[in-house]
Amino acid sequence: MKGPFIFFCISGLFGIISAVEGIWVISLFLLYLFILGIFKKTPSKWLILNSIIYFSYFLIGDYTVMNNKTNLLPQTSELIVQFSDEVKINGDRLRAVVKDTKTKEKLLLTYKIPSDVEKKLLQQNSLLKYTCPIQGKLVVPDTARNENAFNYREFLKQKHIFWELQVSEWQIGNCRQAQLTFIDKIKNWRFQGITLIEKHFTKDTAPLAAALIFGTRDLLSEEQVSAYQKLGVIHLISISGLHVALLVGMIFYLGIRMGIVREKLSWALIMILPLYAVLSGATPSVNRSVLMTMMILSANQLKFSFKFRSIDGLCLSFLLLTIWNPIVIFDIGFQLTYIVTLSLLLSLRIVSRYSSYVGKMTITSYISQASALPFLLYYFFEIPLLSIIANIFFIPLYSFLFLPGLIILFLIQFVSIDVFQMLSIVLSYIIDFSNRIAIWVSSMPRSRLIPGRPSALFLIIYFGCILLAFYRWEKRKYLLLIVLPWVIVCSQLFLPNISSKGEVAFIDVGQGDSILIKLPYNRGNYLIDTGGTITFSSEEWKEKKQKFEVGQDVLIPYLKGKGIATLDLLILTHGDMDHIGGSLSLLKEIKVKKILMPYVTSGKSAVESKIEKIARKQNIEISYVYEGVSWKAHESKFIILAPSKNYMGDKNDGSIVLSAHIAGVSWLFTGDLGKEGEELLIKNYPNLTINVLKVGHHGSKNSTSENFIRHYNPEYSIISVGEKNGFGHPHPEVLRILESSKSIILRTDLNGGISYKFSSKGGTFFKVIP
Repeated sequence: MKGPFIFFCISGLFGIISAVEGIWVISLFLLYLFILGIFKKTPSKWLILNSIIYFSYFLIGDYTVMNNKTNLLPQTSELIVQFSDEVKINGDRLRAVVKDTKTKEKLLLTYKIPSDVEKKLLQQNSLLKYTCPIQGKLVVPDTARNENAFNYREFLKQKHIFWELQVSEWQIGNCRQAQLTFIDKIKNWRFQGITLIEKHFTKDTAPLAAALIFGTRDLLSEEQVSAYQKLGVIHLISISGLHVALLVGMIFYLGIRMGIVREKLSWALIMILPLYAVLSGATPSVNRSVLMTMMILSANQLKFSFKFRSIDGLCLSFLLLTIWNPIVIFDIGFQLTYIVTLSLLLSLRIVSRYSSYVGKMTITSYISQASALPFLLYYFFEIPLLSIIANIFFIPLYSFLFLPGLIILFLIQFVSIDVFQMLSIVLSYIIDFSNRIAIWVSSMPRSRLIPGRPSALFLIIYFGCILLAFYRWEKRKYLLLIVLPWVIVCSQLFLPNISSKGEVAFIDVGQGDSILIKLPYNRGNYLIDTGGTITFSSEEWKEKKQKFEVGQDVLIPYLKGKGIATLDLLILTHGDMDHIGGSLSLLKEIKVKKILMPYVTSGKSAVESKIEKIARKQNIEISYVYEGVSWKAHESKFIILAPSKNYMGDKNDGSIVLSAHIAGVSWLFTGDLGKEGEELLIKNYPNLTINVLKVGHHGSKNSTSENFIRHYNPEYSIISVGEKNGFGHPHPEVLRILESSKSIILRTDLNGGISYKFSSKGGTFFKVIP
């Protein structure tokens, strides 16, 4: 059996998945063995060995899953913790992974820094291996609150973390440092190196130097990271296999030039590479590349009787890393580094057919993007169309200029500060120009396809088509099949046009409103309000570099996950920040055909003015609507009940109130309508039917009067409200009124996102958090 390691790798993967997902996966493994035996003519001894590996990794995975649980009691408030890794400071917030000295359990510590002086002290000193008495509260980390959202709780669970320790009292002077191990000292060197970069490098070179030398993206701006992600070259600002290979190549080149024997260089690298992995952050891609390189170098030195190939090194690194932590297979970085590297190694014959640089780079980029396609769609919901071209331009720039240039620059600062400053200025201009190009190109319209998150069936089809396309491509048969994965992408994009399924979704945007109406057969995508993050001015040292913004961090991923790249209508009920603040980010990422705003004479907020300015720049039609405006979308009907034309008065009562008849259900979307506005509705529309009511003003006591509820008697009442909000919403009196009317209450603070999914056969409400 030639090259058995890849088959062992697959068997081990089946074993871990069986332990996590259930023993039913064994049926897939038995099918796999059947295929090996019948079609690959695999000898019985190799099939037995694959079975042993399967059950070994099943036991390892099962042991890990069974023991991946907390031993701390929720009411624990006093702990002695040890800092096991570097701390991250963002504004006045500190986050760090610590270990409880009693149970040895890892915790995510969060701390609000009380002063600028203490912040500078924490920034200048590593807390690694410091043991500190802490008082605080154990809080369960947030789970996903919307469909397709990032599940932070599961992410931490994969890292064996079950609690967030919110610090209430911490006397830093009472901390004591334990004896540092050699690995701890390397981690300290990393901290000191990043500190030196922040201190000496320019604002353009520092973020990239920290990313390429020490593997941290903390200094990069959100705009830079977003631009490189949209272009499909995010791997260039993370230490990956490419960077490790370039570093090894540089060391070999310099070593041989200095007269060092290749064998000595190889053994030196085998010893140095593990230390480099720690120094650069020990991410899955770095660990994979370092292990793989060490094995290849070792095989070359030990002169095995069999040919040890790169793919064998890849598979052995997989088996070793998953022994250490089996559930690392669910890490997106781990998945991408292995699937892309495996695809490139299996496609070497294809790449070798092209002699020119452009040809090789184009094919390599295509193979990388095609192999990663299902993962990109599942996790990020979109595909960068300019990835191949961007890689051709940026890979040589990073490989032959930025990476070696920044390493040399980092070393020069210890020799000559004058030379350092001169070279730093030159490199700064080039990096700034590169960043500007990346941001400009990534912001171009139609630079991305947004098919959304594929279903399980589509994922299976994607994997099957990619395997078939690559297999035929290598055999030089049916070369047109290489576009087959993209045909499936087009099919996924077209699917909404033939789907009879629709949805009305109340998105959990915290303390705010955002409601998506998705009509069947792609007859309309409407968004009512966008939520918004209310910010308050604070001292400069408290300002966060990475800020949470509900439009960018919640709303846009939600829409992309649904495959929505275009909104037919954006309905902004009124000018409050918690209803329209997310629009500024939304308009940068999602195409909007038309905006509806209330026809009121009261003054506009600053955000409303910004929205209008962006709309004019993008040639988006704005329609100022009032009572009586209506439209139809096939069987669905919409009519605006308020405000009256040229409304003057309270801003909340000037909200757009929309009545809709969708899927045989009557809906009323009220914005922040107050009690006076409700009385006006009763007067003007006494015979209005309301099956589902969007409760006004997040359940404030100034809305949802008893008279209003008794008159219309809604079957369902949806309250869009932030979890543990500071306004006391929903008010107990409002809840009492709704409960006494027998209305079924659904709340985003308790249930997360709430959606009514329907088809011609009827509809059902779903809650993200049951």
